[in-house]
Amino acid sequence: MDPEDEWVDSKFDDLHIAATGQMDPSLYDFVDYTLMNDGHENYDDVVEQKIFKYKYRQFADNYETYNRRQVRMRSRMLERAKTRDPALEQEISGILTVDQRDNSFATLATNPDQHRDVATEETRLFREYMVNESTQ
Repeated sequence: MDPEDEWVDSKFDDLHIAATGQMDPSLYDFVDYTLMNDGHENYDDVVEQKIFKYKYRQFADNYETYNRRQVRMRSRMLERAKTRDPALEQEISGILTVDQRDNSFATLATNPDQHRDVATEETRLFREYMVNESTQ
């Protein structure tokens, strides 16, 4: 089967599921099963609930509402990308190549002054950017 046909079939399946209303998040109760045994709140359940609602929100809203929200989300993301720090435009593969050289056991044994965790140091900006983007 052609990959394009599979993609079209999956979209028809999604539309069929949306039409039946089975995946409407309001139909489901998110019960935290850890409250009986744990004294602290388990944030994994909160994250799972958010992921479920995000993934299936297209089935909870009508097409116009869902499409309007998707367009707004994309446009806001593109606006934030215009003001993104240029340091984020560097190539990750180059950083990881340098990390393989500088963070190896051989470098530690032969030249301890050159040994450093390049991947952690150089990708800090990327990780902070991803956290900030995920909370938008």
